[in-house]
Amino acid sequence: MKNEITISVMGPKIPCNNCRNTRKTVFRALAEYEQFDLKVTIQHLELNTKESIAKMGVLRGPALIFDEMLVYEGKIPSKSEIKQALKQYLAL
Repeated sequence: MKNEITISVMGPKIPCNNCRNTRKTVFRALAEYEQFDLKVTIQHLELNTKESIAKMGVLRGPALIFDEMLVYEGKIPSKSEIKQALKQYLAL
């Protein structure tokens, strides 16, 4: 099981409301996550660059990325969706 993860919220250079709300939801999901020895880095990635679009294939923000795996795109995932995605991803 993984014990370290980088969570990225991808959107415009200046985060929009949807990106900020996605980030808040990530923090709420992590607060309830039982994996206490998990090291998490959360960052914002700019969507409007050709490099980021080509690398991740993301066309609509906000996008939620675990390490380099696209988890959600174009919507604000719910706290339960994030928790479930985390559980599945960390079990890989």
